[in-house]
Amino acid sequence: MKDDMDFARLEMAGNLVQQAVGNRVCTAAVLLVGHRNEVIYERAFGKTEENGTAITAETLFDLASLTKPVTATLLMTLVERGMIALSRPLSDYWPEMDKHEVGRISIRQLATHTSGLPSWLPLYQQANCLTGAIDLIANTPLESEPGGSYRYSDLGYILLGALIQRLTGETLDSLVKQKVGEPLCWKYTCYHPQGGNSIAATGNCNARPNEKLCGIVHDANCWALGGVTGHAGLFGTAREMASLAFSLIPSSNQPKSPDHRRNLLSPAAAQVCRESQIPNSIGGHSIGWFTADNDMLPAGDLMSRSAFGHTGFTGTMIVADLDRELVLVLLTNRVYFPGDNRAVSLLRRHVANVVSSACQ
Repeated sequence: MKDDMDFARLEMAGNLVQQAVGNRVCTAAVLLVGHRNEVIYERAFGKTEENGTAITAETLFDLASLTKPVTATLLMTLVERGMIALSRPLSDYWPEMDKHEVGRISIRQLATHTSGLPSWLPLYQQANCLTGAIDLIANTPLESEPGGSYRYSDLGYILLGALIQRLTGETLDSLVKQKVGEPLCWKYTCYHPQGGNSIAATGNCNARPNEKLCGIVHDANCWALGGVTGHAGLFGTAREMASLAFSLIPSSNQPKSPDHRRNLLSPAAAQVCRESQIPNSIGGHSIGWFTADNDMLPAGDLMSRSAFGHTGFTGTMIVADLDRELVLVLLTNRVYFPGDNRAVSLLRRHVANVVSSACQ
């Protein structure tokens, strides 16, 4: 496995990340490359904040929208259990929504950002609990016909997270721990991390512009709703995020022991998470992940069309290339410094190109 990779090129990718830390794109970063279910490269760069402590591979990062693929995984476990069907409208499972436009949106459309909902609303300005936020979303007019166009929307995943809680009678944080974390042997990834952990700080939140945040979710809407939602709120490590991606990649090298439960989902459900579930004419998105024909997929120029991945506003990303059995995770705290997302967007793609070129 290691013989199949050019480690000089992986070091080149690491140097790009190190330069980004030096150029104040972020104060902290972890780069991880996995191949055929094995972590083959992992480096930590920088400090938790400008005058903080050196980070390690176990440092927690605010994952931001990398929470969404975890929520999608929970959703697919309900599909497997016969509790929900992706093709059915929200009102089938939430009858009170029948009187609202959102009630006719299908579960698949919510999960693939084809719902017609707006991309975002400042829920934190009017709601301080999930019930209040759901009421605001339910009374928001759709911007387009469900299924007719692609518009990345946090609101759809807030609804999905609430729906999952409604159907199971359990909280999202408990479900993530039981249904994802325990099977994947997560030790660190969670909502509301404890203060004893090493955590990369963030800042420049639109609701708290002058605060440095450490272990407190950056996303303003998630923060206002208690820090546990379907679209944001998780903190995690690169290695544990890699395990989520690897769980979706079929591999002859997967451990055969039934006690080592790496595959969270059945092969059929995992395929739905890897492959686009929307028409090519409007983009590419699976249940939970960006896919080919979606410009938001940070796969660079060299990954195959089988690649799927996701990014987070705080400067995080996972991308997996199914054909090469390759997983790339880059976690940063790029929102620590003010500025736009251009530098980290370029970094993601440059690193993806170098890592892809390392495959022999």
